[in-house]
Parts: sequence; structure tokens; C-alpha cells
Amino acid sequence: MIRTLIVDDQNIIRKGIKVLLENSAEIELIGFAEDGESALSEIEATQPDIVLLDINLPGIDGITVAHKVATQFPQIKVIMLSSYEDEHYVSQAMASNAKGYLLKSVSAEELEWSIKLVHQGYSAFKSELLAPLVPKDQQTSLESISPVEVVPVANILALPSPSFPKTEPDELERLLARNHVRQQHSTFQQQRNSRYSNIHTSRTKKMLMSFEFQLLVFVILFSLGFLVFVALS
Repeated sequence: MIRTLIVDDQNIIRKGIKVLLENSAEIELIGFAEDGESALSEIEATQPDIVLLDINLPGIDGITVAHKVATQFPQIKVIMLSSYEDEHYVSQAMASNAKGYLLKSVSAEELEWSIKLVHQGYSAFKSELLAPLVPKDQQTSLESISPVEVVPVANILALPSPSFPKTEPDELERLLARNHVRQQHSTFQQQRNSRYSNIHTSRTKKMLMSFEFQLLVFVILFSLGFLVFVALS
């Protein structure tokens, strides 16, 4: 399990992240903190694998907390959370030795994906957030990274967001309706086959009973004829 600590000054954000991650089979939420001081205390007490750290915190800000974690607990990996697509914040996060920078609008899949990759030793920086920091002559190679390719943290390169298929409500309804029709058709086929099998069995039984009756009559008549023949002889 990836032991994860959530640090954010907004209760609604902490609860939202908890909802996004509580169904993950590989991530365990071990605690919460709402400011820089309590974050450092929780980190020291719980020794998490990953810290999801808000970049703007009251008191000790997130960047300073990330610096302290990198110095005092180098085995703990920090992923910065922010509401801003700002190159200044991104560069500060990288300078603080944070292993990722995610927007708070991130989806559950992207968040879980990023935590797992950072835990495995990769970075979690979106390519579009790093683009302003990369010289133009190097941006071609940055854009060429596939959506599922990962890059070692040591290189401090981008990890593009994985592409997850989305199903619109109308499309979902059509799929459900199509599946319902298929189920009904399958049920109808089974019922029809069952009825056909029963009719076929019934007919076979009738045929056998008719044949047995005819054979019985034949045997009786043959026996009577044989007895008459013997008597006349």
C-alpha cells in the first residue's frame, strides 16, 4: 500500500481528495493536515510514502514544507497541488525537489496514476505546465512523449496526463439501452429454444408411444395367427 498524507488548508479539498482516492486498492490515506506546521508534525509522526501538498498554506507555505521534507525525510516524495497553471509555481515546485505538480481539478484516474508513478520513482509534471520552462528548440521532444510514457525523476522531465476514455451521459444511455435489448434478445432466444426443445421432445415421445402401440398390436395379431395355424395343423 502507498501510504499517503493530504495537506490542504481547505476542508472541502481534503474531503474531495479523500473521495477520489478512498476506493483505490493500492493507496492508503493515513492522515490530514491543514497548515505547514501541522504538516511537518504529521510527516514526522507518520512517515508517509507520498505527501499531497498544497502549494499555498497558512504559516509555513507548501514550497518551504517541500524543502524541509527533502532535507529531513529524503525518502518521502512530495506532489504539489495547486489551483494555478503558473510557470513560477511550477519552477518553485521543481526547485523544492517536489516529484510532481498537479492541478486541483485533476481527475481521480490522473491523481491515482500520478501517485503510483511517483511512488515508483517517476515524475508527475504535465507537459503543458512545463512547456513555458523548456527552450523552444527542445519543446518538440517534449511534445513527442506519448500519453503513457513515463520519465525518471532524475531527468525532471514531463509526464503527460494519461488519456482516459470518457463516456457522455447520452452515449451511456444508448449503450445501456443496447445492452438491455441484447439481454432481452438473448432471453427470447433461450426461451424459444427451450420451447422448441420441449415441443420436439413431446413429439418424439408421441412417436415412440405410437410405434410401441403398433408393435404391440402386431405381436398380438401374429401370436393369434400362429396359434390358429398350429390348431389347424
